[in-house]
Amino acid sequence: MHTAPGLQQRAAQDFEQKALGALQRVIVSSIRTNWSLAKLGLLIRLFGLLGQARILVQFATDELFHELGVWPEIEPYLLTIAVDPNGDAETRLWALDGLVFNDLREGDYEAGRKRVDEMESLLRENELGDEEWMAWGMKRMLLLSELGDIDGVRAMLDQVADRLPDQPEHLRVFRYNRALALFKLGDNDTAVSEALALIDEYYRELGIRPDDVVGRNAPELRQLLPKDEDLTDRLKHLADSHDLFAQALGRKSQRSTLARIHAMKFYELSQSYQSFVRVGLDLVEELVWVNDFISAREAFERNIFPILQGAGLAGRVLEARALYAVVLAYCGDHDAAANEVERLLPFEDAMDPKQRKAFQEQKAIIRQVRLKGGPPQRQVVIPAPLQALFDQRRGTPREVEPRKKVGRNEKCPCGSGKKFKVCHGR
Repeated sequence: MHTAPGLQQRAAQDFEQKALGALQRVIVSSIRTNWSLAKLGLLIRLFGLLGQARILVQFATDELFHELGVWPEIEPYLLTIAVDPNGDAETRLWALDGLVFNDLREGDYEAGRKRVDEMESLLRENELGDEEWMAWGMKRMLLLSELGDIDGVRAMLDQVADRLPDQPEHLRVFRYNRALALFKLGDNDTAVSEALALIDEYYRELGIRPDDVVGRNAPELRQLLPKDEDLTDRLKHLADSHDLFAQALGRKSQRSTLARIHAMKFYELSQSYQSFVRVGLDLVEELVWVNDFISAREAFERNIFPILQGAGLAGRVLEARALYAVVLAYCGDHDAAANEVERLLPFEDAMDPKQRKAFQEQKAIIRQVRLKGGPPQRQVVIPAPLQALFDQRRGTPREVEPRKKVGRNEKCPCGSGKKFKVCHGR
């Protein structure tokens, strides 16, 4: 007896779906006992093959999945979900929300603007809830801050504040995003004071003090935290607040080393590896800026490189190794610096234009340091953490780092490869 071709095809499709579903269950079980990025990437692909759009969107709207280096796996599915005219409006909006988050992180504001407008259209044409409106409002506010639209940011701040749920964590997230938006617009004072207040609140909620963090690495610090609770979001938000605090202090020409070190510890605890590496590179640039080249080298070798390798963040490797070569040159290890440059040369043509230009500037710094020598090594002295925080809160002037005399169009001595006026000369 022969089976009709259509039935055979449906039977094959059913078998394939069942097989994929069984494989998915095996991987989920395996991840629970022995987690890895490779398994997570495979799981995301299976969700896509099984058409499980809502689960993929949940991944995309969770900040931590943007931190784990699996965005290239999930982005193609989100692009398909977002433009599907027959798709569920709520699912499409959250897919756009995840895409906008990545646009803002990558600095692609034109793409972000179009997607924010698409989110607004979905809100206008469908009966969606307050959470969907808040997602759009927050993203639009942050986009406008990146574009320098002060009036637009203020208008969105008022609208978001009016619809904000009266819950502590929602309020803290809003305060952070408001401070971040104002920081992008140049209001450093508000960013510093708000970030500091948030840091203090998160420390109290976690039952630790700033001086508990000093001298402890992330695994040791975990032992001091509340047990039997999922602290991931709070740890990530505490790290974000430290990062904002450091950035705002840096623009005010004040020392921010301690805040960046603390941010890295809490990013590691929350497994926010992309942010860990980004802040680690900021820390290295700052240490080079104040001539503490030994500490900059130690930050690479003890902290940044192990995370880069363990988390598989291939997209940050070239940037990190190029800056490491500059640090080696400033440390006087010229042969090692030259070897690093030699390893990177085959990838130079494939770099994006900004990265390639920065690499060329870094090669020039390395050559100059080898010919003429670099500045003398000095060590950053970090103030007592509690005193630094209390002094800032009370408005006590903090010690200001001595700044080098550098022309605005000269290469920034921090080794970033950028001009001074767009780096430490902002």
